[in-house]
Amino acid sequence: MWLKEIWLENIRAFEKTPVLSLSRGINVFVGENNSGKSTLIRTPLLLNGDELPPTLKRHQETRSTVRFKLGDVIEFFPQLAEPNIQEFFVDYIQEPGQARQKRNAYRLTSDGSRPGVGFNPLSTREPNAFIYPYLSSRKVLQFEEAVNSNVTLEVRPNLSNLYAKIDRLSNPASPSHSYFREACESILGYVISTHASTNGKQAGLLVNEFKSIPLTAMGDGVANLLGLIANLAVAENRLFLIEELENDLHPKAIKALVSLIEEKSETNQFLISTHSNVVLQALSKSNPEIFEVKLERSSLPPNSKVERLENSPESRQALLEDLGYFLGDMSVYEGWIFFEEASAERLVRDFFIPWFSKRLRGRIRTYSAAGVDEVEAKFENFNKLFVFIHLQPLYRNK
Repeated sequence: MWLKEIWLENIRAFEKTPVLSLSRGINVFVGENNSGKSTLIRTPLLLNGDELPPTLKRHQETRSTVRFKLGDVIEFFPQLAEPNIQEFFVDYIQEPGQARQKRNAYRLTSDGSRPGVGFNPLSTREPNAFIYPYLSSRKVLQFEEAVNSNVTLEVRPNLSNLYAKIDRLSNPASPSHSYFREACESILGYVISTHASTNGKQAGLLVNEFKSIPLTAMGDGVANLLGLIANLAVAENRLFLIEELENDLHPKAIKALVSLIEEKSETNQFLISTHSNVVLQALSKSNPEIFEVKLERSSLPPNSKVERLENSPESRQALLEDLGYFLGDMSVYEGWIFFEEASAERLVRDFFIPWFSKRLRGRIRTYSAAGVDEVEAKFENFNKLFVFIHLQPLYRNK
């Protein structure tokens, strides 16, 4: 199953959004703080049975609606395995004066009718859980040391049962053990495992048979990484809701984590919010759907707008400038390759590098001079331009 569309009306700062068509892979919501990114990321939790809190409604006396379109629902709703079903929708409606929201589920058939269907909230326990939330409030004051099936299989919006998740993957017999171990080594530089404690088990870095460095003695970024890695290791055909991926992570860790997300996006769907240049640039190589979220403060109450952007260098640069990034803040290519003709340049850029040298993506830029007589002249012009870019603060607006 996957989330195909979201539509909001009178939800927090959103008076009405367009129908947001989502990618089955990676979807990125970019915008300033308090622009509405978290609202878009968190609303799918309604499918788990969450209620629309009063603070989520735009107006106390106004009808509020959240609509989802779901695809490939047979795994979770086998009763809908009929050939004439075209689409499956779930609406959540809060009417004025009603204490609880209404939930309407219906299907669109080939003849255009919309018969209602039964719909129970989705499970939050593996292996039947569909949504893996990774929210900005994921930090906990204390990790739960109990390790049993009830704790291990629960999918929570925070990291409280992280020890149990790590314990499952620390077992060499686990099918996901190698993935977890390799991910730890590539991102952290060491492997985290569990050891016995007074109340069950704790996670940390084993020094020897009797000593370990506990996870609680490490930075918050380590726990954040482990929480997402542990879920990525076991999830297939699931939905990840990730708020502010960059929190407590340095750029190298962010890029390594993005590589894991790109790999897992072949079989999972991701909704990610960010206002980080590093996250956006790293994710852009996987051709995600990018949505800009803006809060218009010219009216009261303010109104948020969301717009799909093209995944191009020009649109990403304009988006980052809206967030306050300037040319000097953006990444510079590590190398450039000049070609005499466009066909050779396109072959290397579009095929040879993606096929045979993926590590060069986003690091090497190719350029066609459009003719052998133009190579030296274009290279000289490029050299002058590159010097200008590096001196950009001095020559701004000149």
